[in-house]
Amino acid sequence: MKIHWAILGTILSIATFHNAYSQSPNPYIKVYGYLTTWALKMNVGASNYENLLYTDMDWDACTDYIMFAAHFDTSGQITTQITWDGTLSWGAVGEDQIQQSKRRFLNDYIHSKGKSIQLCFFIKSNDPLLATASGRAVIIKTVVDSVVSSKNQYDGVHWDIEPFSLDDSSNVKIFLEQMRDTLNKYHRWDDTTKKPMQTVAFYGTATGPFWAGASQYLDALLHMSYNMFGSWETVTWYNAPLYSTGYESENIGSIDAYTTTYLNAGIPAKKLVMACPFNYNAYQGGTTSGGEGCYAPLLAMSAYPIWINNGSEMYYTAWNKWIDTATTTFHHDTSRVAAWIGYNNSGSTNDYLILFQDTMCVRQIIERISVRGIQGAMIWDIPGAYINNLNQTRHPGLANDHLLQAVKKTRLNLLNSVTNITNKNLLPVEVLLYQNYPNPFNSSTIISFSLPSKLCISLQVYDLLGRKVATIASGELSAGSYSRQWNAFNIPSGVYLYQLKAGSYTETKKLILLR
Repeated sequence: MKIHWAILGTILSIATFHNAYSQSPNPYIKVYGYLTTWALKMNVGASNYENLLYTDMDWDACTDYIMFAAHFDTSGQITTQITWDGTLSWGAVGEDQIQQSKRRFLNDYIHSKGKSIQLCFFIKSNDPLLATASGRAVIIKTVVDSVVSSKNQYDGVHWDIEPFSLDDSSNVKIFLEQMRDTLNKYHRWDDTTKKPMQTVAFYGTATGPFWAGASQYLDALLHMSYNMFGSWETVTWYNAPLYSTGYESENIGSIDAYTTTYLNAGIPAKKLVMACPFNYNAYQGGTTSGGEGCYAPLLAMSAYPIWINNGSEMYYTAWNKWIDTATTTFHHDTSRVAAWIGYNNSGSTNDYLILFQDTMCVRQIIERISVRGIQGAMIWDIPGAYINNLNQTRHPGLANDHLLQAVKKTRLNLLNSVTNITNKNLLPVEVLLYQNYPNPFNSSTIISFSLPSKLCISLQVYDLLGRKVATIASGELSAGSYSRQWNAFNIPSGVYLYQLKAGSYTETKKLILLR
């Protein structure tokens, strides 16, 4: 059998083994999806996202949802963010009460799907209401009335504390403890045997020890690694890569590096959630020492590039504007798990760099989060960034959203990697070939794959010249998840390719044998 290596080169998915903080893998990861207030269109008796009925969406990508965002006025009453213009635009108190009552329809529907939904409150750590016992009492009453009351039936409260300062941390910790004590007097609407959830979005490695101490009052701590855009002060840097770029700092990091930092700070793995970002950045101009502009990541810059997408541009704007119309090569940095395209035009001011996440990035992020043994992943945002009138033709609904489907399929296949799963709804939803583990390896490694139905398969190893080295599995297999060990005792060190064929599906990945 001859392999067309030129074709395979465009689809090759390579994952490099990284030594990091060791945890037991968690195949039961939770995925929190943010819903955005300003994309929620309130019609009489219903709530829709843009021109899409919420009943037409595929809600199974995530396990839990968070409605972003509510706010407190100076008296502690609730308002809701009604527009997004890069700043904060809050509706009137009375208007929010109307929106909240209509949003109850959405909450009921989410519960019917076996999911939970929390209401997010945006607040600053130096808010005067947090500094006094009376102010905290007002906020707590507002939360109880708007979150756990039968009127709205949320399943908990989520805090987005920005900006957060350690100078105000004592007030924040007191408040979280009091809020937890109050929530323990109620129950969740999706499961009356459980107490309402209290979760938080946090950031900043220096705050790790504080959040480790406050974690006793929280069900989950969601790190805002979707904001890892880089400082652009020294290099053009990847947009939230999974692994290190070599430029780690407070403002420049990777998802895996942040995970290690917060686990080492004492945040419990069972409560830590890392973002699986759905975002993009586009840059123009800038100058390197060699005279090029910012047409590729990781270039040292002598003049800063210009950020040319703004806060009002949603993720799939990038697909219409840059990616669908790309006339240049798509790049995957498989060591860092990042995607980009660049244009090297005449004159550095006309060079462009577009950084984005695709299905390969999303899948490997979710898989890595499982391997790290932490609670789960967080997605910003659903579906405000993905469903709008401009993109209805390409993305007619969340059922066809390729990034969300990558999350869903990866999460369900992780569940199926666990033995003794009897729920038929958890069968794999597509054929998937996973990266071997460990990689690099010495003598033996494990290769896993999933099948959605009974299929004839072959799993074989080739050298880089296309010569077959070994057959690991072949024949007809039923739907399910499988793992096979390859013992390469008589095989010399080197780089090899392993290929799964299952029906019409073919996928190839790289592995490294080191003696």
